[in-house]
Amino acid sequence: MANARPAPASQPPVQEPTGCLGVIVRLSWMAFGPALLFFLLFRIAEAGRATAFDVLYWAVAVGLVVLRRVDITRLGGQTANGDPACLLDWRRYALGVGVAALGLWGFAHTLLAGFMN
Repeated sequence: MANARPAPASQPPVQEPTGCLGVIVRLSWMAFGPALLFFLLFRIAEAGRATAFDVLYWAVAVGLVVLRRVDITRLGGQTANGDPACLLDWRRYALGVGVAALGLWGFAHTLLAGFMN
């Protein structure tokens, strides 16, 4: 007879795989979103001034952070090591995206814009 002990209350329940939705969300914040940001950076630099691309750039950056949170809280998101992700991982991701997006956006409006024009 197996030893069936309930999991301690301090541990979050293990979430089941989420299928296609989980894969789409993970691919969005891991690959498609950053690729779109990269594309938008060049469009911003080409314009050389504030345009709708700037608004779209920041909307995508915020969307990536929101998708990561949904992945962690609703879809059983994981870290790069395959461990269950927690909100601390999300905070680190949000901070990293924010700092990187701000730095690259400033770069696109200054040095890259001067180089491309």
